[in-house]
Amino acid sequence: MAKFVKLKYNEIEYKKINEFNNSFIIQPLERGMANTLGNSLRRVLLSSIYGVAPFAIKIANIRHQYSAIPNTDVDVLTLIAKLSKIPFKYNENVFGEDTILKISFKSSKEGVVTYKDLVLPLGLEIVGDLSTPITTLSSKNALEFDLFIRVDYGYSDEEKNNLFIKDNKSNIDSKIDGVLLACDSNFSPIRRVAYYVEELNSSSYYVQEKLELEIETNGTIEAKDALAQAAKVIIAHLNIIANVDLNQEEIDAMFVDDIAKKTEDRFSSMTINELQLTVRSDNALKKAGITTVSQLKELTYSDLQNINSLGEKSVNEIIDKLKSHGIEIERGDE
Repeated sequence: MAKFVKLKYNEIEYKKINEFNNSFIIQPLERGMANTLGNSLRRVLLSSIYGVAPFAIKIANIRHQYSAIPNTDVDVLTLIAKLSKIPFKYNENVFGEDTILKISFKSSKEGVVTYKDLVLPLGLEIVGDLSTPITTLSSKNALEFDLFIRVDYGYSDEEKNNLFIKDNKSNIDSKIDGVLLACDSNFSPIRRVAYYVEELNSSSYYVQEKLELEIETNGTIEAKDALAQAAKVIIAHLNIIANVDLNQEEIDAMFVDDIAKKTEDRFSSMTINELQLTVRSDNALKKAGITTVSQLKELTYSDLQNINSLGEKSVNEIIDKLKSHGIEIERGDE
């Protein structure tokens, strides 16, 4: 069975900005495979990486989302938008599948409210600049709220979060006098993904490709961990189709170590007819007992010159045909 060339995967050090904005390279890939993998990984990275985000809020004395909030410089929608942008990082050991955590805030002074003023539960932290402002208060008791967050992937709109609230009312606890308001949730920790495809050994019969991935996150997950998570999501889906759980030996059996071995296997069964030589050159080689490309590529320039009925023009034709398949004829003693 034909095998794939074993892949090399690593970071591109000179393009690395930090652990959260990093570039990766995968090579050598069969022609077409770079786009297949690149597009699949990009789509999964953008849509299916787990993160944590607010899904509901209860603000003291607020009954609907279009209300103004007295003695602040924000209305309800603006406050929700600012809170939704906070990059929360969660501890997977604390968060279960349906865990809901509450972030509380109650003002006790006038002035600017920042990220560091929020009271976070165990297992949750904010990455980035804690001095980022949320709102400014003109009285010391102007604002009190409970913000509810959960883990998920992708995007969940207000309607979907309302359904989640109905199904999980018993787990949402707040003593604040107000109405629980659902909001849109963007759980994705991915800010940007781009991929690029470049051909390798383009002059060879076996054109291979290099896939380069650029990944930037919001700082709550390292780029390499996000890429690994995306790969696992794809594997989990495809495993349902294949109905197998490949072990390392089975994976290794699908690959060869280098392109030289791959090329060698290909040319072992390739006849000189596939080179599409002129009739004169083809006949001369066959009369000399040369019928396969693997035999032909062992010859030097001098060997070709010594074959009866092969003139300089025919020799050059053969050399050019072999070169188009990635085979260089040694010059030897001309």
